[in-house]
Amino acid sequence: MNLWAKFAKLLGSSPVQIVEVVSVYSAFNDVQFDGQVLPGTAIIRVRAPGRSLEVGQRWIVQDGAVVEEAPGTPVLTAEV
Repeated sequence: MNLWAKFAKLLGSSPVQIVEVVSVYSAFNDVQFDGQVLPGTAIIRVRAPGRSLEVGQRWIVQDGAVVEEAPGTPVLTAEV
């Protein structure tokens, strides 16, 4: 296996995004939120079971689920 294939396998199949909470939904211990993908204006629905959420928080999201809390620093896009 070449190095690029190994690197691609580490990254996974879906992008990692930073999402800011816009609204929170909770029913039967199934916590979800609508979040704005940063930078940008796209809104996505994210699963966040077992998380305590507040509007304005930032989370790192992959495959429609929270991975961990994101830092509050500015977000920018760099193309390589």
